[in-house]
Amino acid sequence: MSLEFRDWWPRHDVAGFETHRRTFVHPEAGVLRFETEQLIPVGAPDVRVIVHLPVPDDDSADRLAAVVRI
Repeated sequence: MSLEFRDWWPRHDVAGFETHRRTFVHPEAGVLRFETEQLIPVGAPDVRVIVHLPVPDDDSADRLAAVVRI
C-alpha cells in the first residue's frame, strides 16, 4: 500500500453516486439502455443496491422482457 493511499483512505474522500445511463448488449434483445440508480438502506449503510430503470421513450425494457425466460 502506498503512503499516499494510506493518507487518503481514512478521509473516505470520494464523490457521491450520480444517476447515469448504462448501455448493455444483449445477444437476443440487442443494445439496451437503462438509467442506473444506487439505493442505500438506512439500516445497512454499507450495502448498495444498484437498480437499472427504463429510459423514457426507449423500448429497451420491453425488448428485454420479451426475451427473458423466468
